[in-house]
Amino acid sequence: MIFCQDKKIVEISVPHTGSNSRREYLSNLEDFGLQPRDNPHLVASEVSELIGPEEYAECYTYSVRRNPLEYMVSWYENSLKKAAKSNRPVPSKMQKGFNKWINRLGEDPDSPANAPHLSNHTKYWQNDNGEIIVDNIILFEDRKSEFLDIVGSHGGDITLTLKKKVKSLGHKRFMNYYNMSTAEIVRQRFALDVEILGIPPSWKGW
Repeated sequence: MIFCQDKKIVEISVPHTGSNSRREYLSNLEDFGLQPRDNPHLVASEVSELIGPEEYAECYTYSVRRNPLEYMVSWYENSLKKAAKSNRPVPSKMQKGFNKWINRLGEDPDSPANAPHLSNHTKYWQNDNGEIIVDNIILFEDRKSEFLDIVGSHGGDITLTLKKKVKSLGHKRFMNYYNMSTAEIVRQRFALDVEILGIPPSWKGW
């Protein structure tokens, strides 16, 4: 979660969508006082409960949606990088490679209970009744221009540099990580997102 209390702007932050870059940008703006960072990935219903439903309703809320096929590759690659930087072994579930990892997820449909970031992302944006309570869901590939539009519309400086700490994997051809069966596992795993929000034309591999 990113909460600009003075400007009543809230980002419901889905992992691996570049929220750290946006938090850093907002922290450099005057009059955009950020709430201290406790849990960066609270879902919308939790944020509403935390600040109160009336306060939440008065805020402009947004989030970023990423193609799950790219998202899963990003999660995998980031896990490998973290292990290398800390001189720790690669997580055991990933030691046999990307497709083996995805196959394990497909074999264990209850695994989101242990890894909630790997379940449908719609849960970040819904209330307890299943209604979307986020004003704007931005596509990952449009995140820079859309985010700066939000900042500008709330009186913020849009001339600063927005660092891309999470980059698109398009140049790596992320679909090369998959075979037919593992791509289908991911499609099925995130099927509810597609059912509720549809498939953006810009998504590759879907």
